[in-house]
Amino acid sequence: MLFREIFGPRFDDMPKVWRVFHSVSAKHCYHGEAEVVRGKGVLIKMLSWVLKLPPTSRVPVVLTVEKHNQTEVWRRQFGASAFSTALSLANGETSFCLYETYFPFRFCVALDVEKTKVHWSLHDWWFLGVRLPKALMPISKTIEYIDEEGHYAFDINLRIRFLGPLIAYRGWLEVERVED
Repeated sequence: MLFREIFGPRFDDMPKVWRVFHSVSAKHCYHGEAEVVRGKGVLIKMLSWVLKLPPTSRVPVVLTVEKHNQTEVWRRQFGASAFSTALSLANGETSFCLYETYFPFRFCVALDVEKTKVHWSLHDWWFLGVRLPKALMPISKTIEYIDEEGHYAFDINLRIRFLGPLIAYRGWLEVERVED
């Protein structure tokens, strides 16, 4: 399990719903709802279209997580729009890091636990295997947590330097009910 490897013994200190969510051993689908706000401006709209990002909407969301060896493929479906990324161990990077690949980009993501929330922040990035300057790296504010209803919840905000907000989406996913 990817997140158990990343967090080690700290994994067991996280809320049970979070642990169940991050314990995919083969393939699992999670269903929920999300509110999406796409950035404005001609360049942002073009980039959103190229990246196949969903439009501004409040929609049902389905996340399919499929494990392939040491990689998890996350396919996010927002209504009729879908995109996928692959998560893997960031070997040789600082602890609590993973790689997230959204071809042709690869990001090194640092994970920081604050009580029962996990903050995801971009640490480094590459385009087709070539490291890019950190000064041009997108700005990501991403948090995952368990909401008051007991759902796995997410709040993602992505900005492109010098252009502004690219996309923000927040929502929740139903995880099998678990007793603490």
